Amino acid sequence: MGLMRDYVLELGARVLWPRTRTVLTEKYLSDLDAGDLSLQPGASDRAILLDDGTFTGKDPFCRTERSPYVVQLADCTLYPAHTIRLASRGPEASRGGSPGRKAADRFVRKPGNLIVTRDGGITCGSLSRDGTLPPIVRPAPGAGAWEADLPKAVDQIDEPVVFIDLICGQFGHALVDTPSRLWYRLEPSLELLRGLPVVGFGTHGIGLHLGRRKPSGWPSYLRLVLAALGVEPEKVRVVTAPTRCRSVFIPKRLSPYWGKYGYSHRYLDAMQAAGDALARSSEARTTPRRVYLSRSKLDRASRRLMDGQELQIEEIFRQHGFEIVHPQMLSLPEQIRTVRDADHVAGCVGSQMHLLAFARCEGKRVLRIAPSFFDTPIDRIMVESGGGEYSEFVVERDAKAGTKPSETPWRLTEEDLTRLRRQVGGWVDGATGPAMGPD
Repeated sequence: MGLMRDYVLELGARVLWPRTRTVLTEKYLSDLDAGDLSLQPGASDRAILLDDGTFTGKDPFCRTERSPYVVQLADCTLYPAHTIRLASRGPEASRGGSPGRKAADRFVRKPGNLIVTRDGGITCGSLSRDGTLPPIVRPAPGAGAWEADLPKAVDQIDEPVVFIDLICGQFGHALVDTPSRLWYRLEPSLELLRGLPVVGFGTHGIGLHLGRRKPSGWPSYLRLVLAALGVEPEKVRVVTAPTRCRSVFIPKRLSPYWGKYGYSHRYLDAMQAAGDALARSSEARTTPRRVYLSRSKLDRASRRLMDGQELQIEEIFRQHGFEIVHPQMLSLPEQIRTVRDADHVAGCVGSQMHLLAFARCEGKRVLRIAPSFFDTPIDRIMVESGGGEYSEFVVERDAKAGTKPSETPWRLTEEDLTRLRRQVGGWVDGATGPAMGPD
């Protein structure tokens, strides 16, 4: 049963959510509370606001801009990105047919997952991390409109479900993306939702690639994280085709990856509870107090330090009593136990630093090394919101033309290494604060 075809996204010079049709306007964000939750499909969509004095960021779907929410949609269709086709109705199309590859690349990175309501709106579950619609990347002025061809739904889910968004097969994203909506499982007022099946879109091959279609073939860390958050992996449904849902609950996305668009202690509370459960199963008898989380033995590391320079960084930290730990050589419970028990944690920017989500950071001191083109706020948000002390060493570098910042290798100069030695010494001795660029 299909809801529509040829849904049109009208684009402007810079497209954010107010430029699109959405149903989650203020009228739906009435002051309902969890007592109004119902597992029966309703005649209208609605949202429940939850008081949260620690919420940061702005969200047009949240009237107070300070409260996470759970949206209930009575009828909607979930479209995985690979099922959506985009075509131009703008100037390029007027010259004959769909745009060529160059024109398309100029306006659209790739289609993104969409959740479309019964009256044609795009919901909050469709927004990308930076608050834009995922199919759109800074379209040029006067580009006209892009037409999204949405096929008929080929599957249907009649029972109520909870939408958890991205089910990620990459380690770092499995820690900051996949759990971002699972905070509801710790919320006492949302107990009614805990028994519901969960659905989401797969990334990094989850649900699509041979060997990762079923939970039994998913990476062990993804299965462990889901289980520790109270979700049985075998009961997770990955949406791989246009699917109509009769009743969907969508918790707000709360994650340090969301940054200024929405973060709350609820994400950290959930991850620390999961960390408690996982750390108890660790077989490690002793763990070091000072830890450097190294990427030097990763086979295909993104943003690899060139010329084996991470070995030089390891030696700097080793001289200050740090143990060099390669997380991928430990089980996930042992990784969590190692980061939790350490009072000093250091490393280059990367997924291994996201293990801090499991750590109870109060009193913990963290130092991260990063190039300026990939100085993400994720680790800072987790450490500081958990009561830890965060410092960083950032070197000014430009990403290589034609490559993603997340995949660009980089190197340190001799001057950088000299400054790093000085910074590490001061940090270990009690000095705080970032070291960015030359003195």
